[in-house]
Amino acid sequence: MSKSGNQKRNEIAVVVPTGFEPGAPAAMGAHESPVVGVGPVALPTYLDRRSIVMREADSEVRLSSAHRWAEPLKDGVARVVAENLAVMIPTDAALVYPWRSPRVVTYRVTLEIFRFDGTLGGPVVLNVRWRLVDKDGNELALRTVTLDEQRPMRHTRPSWPRTAACLPR
Repeated sequence: MSKSGNQKRNEIAVVVPTGFEPGAPAAMGAHESPVVGVGPVALPTYLDRRSIVMREADSEVRLSSAHRWAEPLKDGVARVVAENLAVMIPTDAALVYPWRSPRVVTYRVTLEIFRFDGTLGGPVVLNVRWRLVDKDGNELALRTVTLDEQRPMRHTRPSWPRTAACLPR
C-alpha cells in the first residue's frame, strides 16, 4: 500500500442480463417446454482474456491492467444469453454449454463474436454471428448483427467500469 494513499484500485466487471420482465408461464407442461442450449461462444483472441479491452483506433486496442472481467467473457456472455432466453421464450430449461442435464437440448444457439469493445466514454460495438440449430442439427436461422450502443453516463469523467457497463446486453 502506498503511503500517499494513491494506490490503484482493481475494478471487476460482469456481463448482466437485460432486465426483461418474466413472460407468461409456458402453455406446455414442464417436460414439454423447449430446452434451449447456449454455446459454445467463440471470441477473437484479443477478447479472450480477463482484462477489459478498449478500442483506441480502428486497428488499435488497449488492455486495462486495473479493470478485468469477473469471469471469462465467453462464459458470461453464454450465461446472460441463456438467462435472457429463459425469460423471453419462456422456458424453465436454458442451459449453458457444456450441457450438464439429462434433458435433450431442443434448440441450440451458438455465438461467434467478432468485436466487443468500445472507446472510453464512447459507444460500445458488438458484432456477433448467431446460429439457431434444432436437436437434429438442422440450421433454422443464421444472422450477423452489429449493435452500436451509447448509454448516457451520469458521471462527468469517463472510466473503464462505466464504459464496461455500456456493453450491449
